[in-house]
Amino acid sequence: RDPGAAPRTPACIVCPKKSSPPLSQRAFVGDDEKTLDDAMDTCAKTWVSDTTKGCHVDADRRKITLSRIFLWFEDDFEFEGGPLHFCGRWRDDLPATQEGGWAIRYFDYDWSLNAAAASSVTQPE
Repeated sequence: RDPGAAPRTPACIVCPKKSSPPLSQRAFVGDDEKTLDDAMDTCAKTWVSDTTKGCHVDADRRKITLSRIFLWFEDDFEFEGGPLHFCGRWRDDLPATQEGGWAIRYFDYDWSLNAAAASSVTQPE
């Protein structure tokens, strides 16, 4: 498998649970590598930008809360330098966290079904 794609995979195809990344409303098609790459980036950005289940930074308390998926699949994110570096690709508020002294916590995981919502990720054409 492509180690560069592995960290984005959980953001794209997980499960229909409330704490999972948003469900995509479109199928992933690999007509060309750039289209698939863009779609995976969109999913990853949407997921880590969601402060309720992706990544939340509390600068005042120096605390970062991540999805439990980052804990469960931590090895998959090592290609990116770990979960924080992975999130930092799409979050402007994370580079300062690399200085240390930040507490890392994980969101509780809600296993109830994720409703199909208008806020689900829409893939680029």
